[in-house]
Amino acid sequence: MSLPPTLIFDANVLVYLSKLGLLPYVRLLVPNPITSDFVSHEMKAPKWSEIKEEGLRAIPLDKKMIAEVVATRTRVHKRDGRNNVSVADVSLIVLSTMSHAMILTEDKNLKKAACEEGCVVGSLRWLLDCMGESDVLPAEKMVDVFRDAGKLMNRSYGRCIAKYQGKAERGVSEPEAAYVCGNSVIVEETWNE
Repeated sequence: MSLPPTLIFDANVLVYLSKLGLLPYVRLLVPNPITSDFVSHEMKAPKWSEIKEEGLRAIPLDKKMIAEVVATRTRVHKRDGRNNVSVADVSLIVLSTMSHAMILTEDKNLKKAACEEGCVVGSLRWLLDCMGESDVLPAEKMVDVFRDAGKLMNRSYGRCIAKYQGKAERGVSEPEAAYVCGNSVIVEETWNE
């Protein structure tokens, strides 16, 4: 599966990946995983030093980018009328706008604001599915990952679990060919016969 070389991680996705024991696998999938220095400073558990060891980088925002954070936050608050997007969240929007990289978050307020600012936003489920599709982890392990993620996040990932159970039962050994076309991922399945 072909993924963008850079993905921007929100704190909540980093926390979930850590709790699922998947932080070490991020670099196998994403050559350049980043976040902003605002997010890295707010990390408590896991500590930023633990995340940094796994190859994620915190990008420091310069004066121009900080000015853009202020302007973006003002626009977001003016549109929404509420103060529900943090400075750390807005710093990710600015990073995404300037680098054209996707933001990964589970924060609905950040998702809404980022989309309104023209950013592409992905979720933890998307990243986990990419791990499975890219054979970063075998299908049998992906079943457990989605079960654990569902419990952790109080969500149902029944379709994902069924998908990887099916792959495990069929013994799919070759990765599925996939490529990114615009904002869509095109998948061509190859089954082991």
